Amino acid sequence: MMTHRMTHDLLCTAIASLAVGLAACSGSPERPAETAETVADSATSSANATDAEGTAGDTADTTAADPADGTTEGSGSPPSGNRVLMYVAYNNTWWPEYKVMLEGLRAAGYEVDVRSSTVDAIARSYGDRVDEPTPGVPGADPIPYEAFTAQFEASFGVPWQPQWNEPGTIALDGRIQDANMADYAALVFPGGSGSQFSRYDGQYEDLPSPDDPAHVSPAADIASAAVAINELVVAALVQGSPVLAVCHAGPTPGFARIPGTEGSGPDGLGRSLLEGRQATGFPLEIEIFGAAGDVAEQYQALGIEFLPEQAVVVDGPGVDLDGDGRPDGAGLVVTGRSWYPEEVAEGLRVMLDVLEP
Repeated sequence: MMTHRMTHDLLCTAIASLAVGLAACSGSPERPAETAETVADSATSSANATDAEGTAGDTADTTAADPADGTTEGSGSPPSGNRVLMYVAYNNTWWPEYKVMLEGLRAAGYEVDVRSSTVDAIARSYGDRVDEPTPGVPGADPIPYEAFTAQFEASFGVPWQPQWNEPGTIALDGRIQDANMADYAALVFPGGSGSQFSRYDGQYEDLPSPDDPAHVSPAADIASAAVAINELVVAALVQGSPVLAVCHAGPTPGFARIPGTEGSGPDGLGRSLLEGRQATGFPLEIEIFGAAGDVAEQYQALGIEFLPEQAVVVDGPGVDLDGDGRPDGAGLVVTGRSWYPEEVAEGLRVMLDVLEP
């Protein structure tokens, strides 16, 4: 919910120059970053950049966590192509998260394949205009719109367009069940309350649109989509591709399971890929913004350390996922905290830095 690479100096200069005249740039005091030793040089440089300047007002921190002992990289190498796979909930995808992620990826030179759980031409979004984000993150107000647009252009090399602010429907390219991770360089999950329905947890129900009762993703479709997402996350990490998940979708990679661990885990579906690791995500309580599950409780049940005061966390399992004796996924899972456009952009920039070291 709720690439053309640009240098750190450009990002700092663009945002800092704009922030001078914006008294409302941040409503929060500077918070110390709860950082750990880096998982990779690229993650470290990105984390340092965003901690210092990335959100034009000290509204966010980035944490890069240690890989598991003895691990430094995955077994595979990410595909050299320029396609990214995005999964959106058929209903209730938060518009700013989807749109910032989509346009940032396009600006960075990627073709985005947008898929959902059910055959249709569109998915339905909800939520804020991009230029009018709802406050709510403890200790961090959203930055002014002008600061966000400066951040976006500095990060991705193209101006943010005003017509992107208004929520709309989401054009779909097919079902997630029919996607093959080998065709993509990365896997991304914008949030929204609908994203919670397709976590791989064995509990699925129909997902209707509040605005159109006929626009429903049946429980059977969501169940098969959850199985596909579980397999795609594992495949991404095995081939060395990063995974980005934001806000309510933050726990999605955590609900993916280590192959061969069926029978264990909080629901018997297997141990979490991020068990013993760190992640961030939707920082508020269950009742806020239509949440159907408490992120903190879910992370706790999965054995994941929740860092709700960090805007972006980089981590990954660093365990053998495909039986070849080599660790997979260390430093490849990027989770974002909130629905604020600047935090979504920050998480995407970090993921691109992981993808393109």
